[in-house]
Amino acid sequence: MGLKGFYYLFEDKYYEILDAINEKVPIYKIIDPIDKILPSFILFVVLTLLIVGLLASVVVLPLFSQKLVATIEVLDNDNVPVNGADVTLQLVDDNSTVDNNIILVEGVTDEFGQFSVDLPKDEITVNIEIKPKELEAVNFKRVLVAGETITLKIFYGDVNPDNKEGVKEYTIKLVDSSNAPIKSSSASIYLSCYSGLDLGTKLNVTGSGIFTISVDSAKCGTLTAKADAPGYVPKTVEVKNLVEVIVLSKEPNTETKANLLVKVYKGEITAVLKDIKVTVCDSDNITCNSDFTNSVGIAEFNDLAVGYYTVTALDAENNNSKSMTFLLTSGKNEKSIELTDVPEDEKATYKISFKVKDVKGPLSNVGITLYKNSIF
Repeated sequence: MGLKGFYYLFEDKYYEILDAINEKVPIYKIIDPIDKILPSFILFVVLTLLIVGLLASVVVLPLFSQKLVATIEVLDNDNVPVNGADVTLQLVDDNSTVDNNIILVEGVTDEFGQFSVDLPKDEITVNIEIKPKELEAVNFKRVLVAGETITLKIFYGDVNPDNKEGVKEYTIKLVDSSNAPIKSSSASIYLSCYSGLDLGTKLNVTGSGIFTISVDSAKCGTLTAKADAPGYVPKTVEVKNLVEVIVLSKEPNTETKANLLVKVYKGEITAVLKDIKVTVCDSDNITCNSDFTNSVGIAEFNDLAVGYYTVTALDAENNNSKSMTFLLTSGKNEKSIELTDVPEDEKATYKISFKVKDVKGPLSNVGITLYKNSIF
């Protein structure tokens, strides 16, 4: 069947439908005058194609012509839109390198703190630079996909009129449930920013439980601190105040033995002393254990019973020692001992007297031997 055959086939079907319609509605009163000028079937086909084409242009074509829309929203810490922030979009190549020579678009945020841009490709990686007035620029790398709207929300801290860079000094205090400072030198806080800036981990070197840091609010945005200390449950908080207090709770006590770390230093906590003999004795002074400090000034004792202990650090070379007594609790314990130099004018010759006795009383003619640099 040729093209002409198909034409007559569909034309016959067309008139069969008209015959069926004409039995109820006298449609031939309209069709017959048209057929005298132009076959109504041809007119029907033309009108049908026009309607289909119109629907395609309204419904189908937009599906293939969606634009890449990126919406950047700039807010301050009070969620107030930041108007007039400069926005620059640059292409990022396959090696994640920003091509500084290809700027897709530049503009500023409106009164709602927003800036929108249409991009031509289905998927593209861009670097978005946002620079509010009187603040440093912040960069984001994002993959934009056709038909999707991506909102970048940036939080900026309040700007001190005397500090245009937005640098603030925060003080973070670590305390326990009784509001006492956590003095462990192993206590730490990990600081991170909403913008992705990693400020790293700060150690409790001073043993005060107080951390002081300076942060550029413009570069950081919302500041988060994760606090951790031996024997405590870690806790993460959003730092909202210039002086922030983080309360840590004790971990459930499931241990029956105690471990002890003794740090020996001189002058400053960071000036640790190596090869210092550390002796730990129980309250009866019967059971004693000794060890020497390692390269970081720490002597470690494990599996000790809970109770009171006396710890003595001996610097044999300088004939200097120091002792302290404390209660050893289950789990991990940390103590620090500072050894100071003995001034020459305070050095002296001492006389030592010994009394030796048994259960019946004093004993005579008992030999006594003294050893240099000994603890007794």
